[in-house]
Amino acid sequence: MLHRPDGTFCWVDLKTHDPSATAAFFAAVLGWSFEIDQGSWRQATVIRTGEHRIGGLSDSSAAVYPPGTPAHLAHYLAVTSLDARVAAAVEAGAQVVPPFDAGDDGRIATLFDPFGAAVSLWQRAPRRGWTHSPETVAAPRRLRHLSADPVAAAEFYPHVFGMTDRDTEFAELDKENIMAGWNLIVAVDSVAEVQRRAAVLPSGSCRVHAVDGRSVVAELTGPDGLTFSIES
Repeated sequence: MLHRPDGTFCWVDLKTHDPSATAAFFAAVLGWSFEIDQGSWRQATVIRTGEHRIGGLSDSSAAVYPPGTPAHLAHYLAVTSLDARVAAAVEAGAQVVPPFDAGDDGRIATLFDPFGAAVSLWQRAPRRGWTHSPETVAAPRRLRHLSADPVAAAEFYPHVFGMTDRDTEFAELDKENIMAGWNLIVAVDSVAEVQRRAAVLPSGSCRVHAVDGRSVVAELTGPDGLTFSIES
């Protein structure tokens, strides 16, 4: 199995208060499938699009999360030496939750970069991580970092994590995005078709917010507010 190189994004976790409703919504609008990973020590729920594993689904109301943890996405950067990258991040001004071993899934740490965005580092086991191309339908295409200082952020990630990912962007916060963070962008064949599917569901939404030539970008929101972008 191929793997993403160091300093590139390799996984996303959907952390939600209602895993069943969230899975039903994204299965209906994007065609994702959700299954128990029998090879994982946690028996975690894995998200697939076609033959590709693209992420996981977790219950953010579980005891392992602090009370009141909101629904959110956790984005994972591939690293070979997690402890060395954590030390470099702290030296560069990041705040880090202590790393931990995740059984046969590898080793993980979560940090807040100096600009306020959360990101996780994954020193992964050999068979974990993304294998799809950026153009794979219903799979992550790229990620956009939003902050008050995109120039400094664009320097921080290559310096600390060796990021060379051409599918990563850095942009300034605007009136619609008031908190620093990473925004996932998923490729779709047709934003209009996703809108049509979302419109007939009892909860969740899909709202177009940018049209640039032949590209259409929309904000897709699940039943409990978990949100990311889609692009056709």
